[in-house]
Amino acid sequence: MSGEYGDEQISPALNSYVGQIFEHICRESFVHYHKNWKLPAFKSWGRWQGQDRNKRSIEIDIVAELEDGLRLTGEIKWSSRPVDVDVYYGHQRDLEDLSNSGRKWAHEAFEECGRQIFFSAAGFTSSFEDIAAEEDIILITLEDMFEKQRSRKLEGRDR
Repeated sequence: MSGEYGDEQISPALNSYVGQIFEHICRESFVHYHKNWKLPAFKSWGRWQGQDRNKRSIEIDIVAELEDGLRLTGEIKWSSRPVDVDVYYGHQRDLEDLSNSGRKWAHEAFEECGRQIFFSAAGFTSSFEDIAAEEDIILITLEDMFEKQRSRKLEGRDR
């Protein structure tokens, strides 16, 4: 009986719950490691949900204003598979549609050299990594977020 309850009630909600927690982890990682990723700190950080002028629902996981005045946007993906470049193209389309709908922050991010960052628990496909290198997009994996922390623990053992 308890196995059935877990399969029916807990399993469907678990990935959604862990995805929300992963979003918090990504934000905290940015706070601690933004300098390693060659980015300034943020003044504000949030997510955006709404519709474009055509009533298409859009969610942007990261909408931040950086201390240098630039916009930072991106996506956070909790998935067991590497994130493919279609996530980037979808993000670009969303920014363009929101910019065309009069959203000032989206215009800043899309038209005025905003920065983009993507977080993925399972990493990225090679095609996404290739586009990221060409477009100066920051890709952060779960391993990247915890690499510095592991280094500190190892350094502490040497003392």
